[in-house]
Amino acid sequence: MRKTILVVVVGILATSIMPVTAQVSNQQQGGYVLVPKSMLSQAQVEALETKQELENLGEYAGLGKEIGEAINYALEAVTENAQKFSETDPGRLTMYLVFWKVAGEDLMGYVIGIP
Repeated sequence: MRKTILVVVVGILATSIMPVTAQVSNQQQGGYVLVPKSMLSQAQVEALETKQELENLGEYAGLGKEIGEAINYALEAVTENAQKFSETDPGRLTMYLVFWKVAGEDLMGYVIGIP
């Protein structure tokens, strides 16, 4: 009978301790213990907010760099293909037509003298 009571008591103690150890192990991540903001001083809260802002800004800077590189590669491709196209006969004709559409009337006004 004593053994049964001892086993029951040990079992109750073991099950009551397990949730506490599980909660502590869940809160520890990478050597840090999570605490509510109300337990921190104002300086600590400001330091954490500054750190979070810097991390966010770093992510935005990385995203901006990636977008800039993508635009740069796209414009390089357009420029390269436009250069190749302008060296062909249809490309030259297209450039002349665009030039005439943009500046043709002004050019005729200066050459002929009719504004």
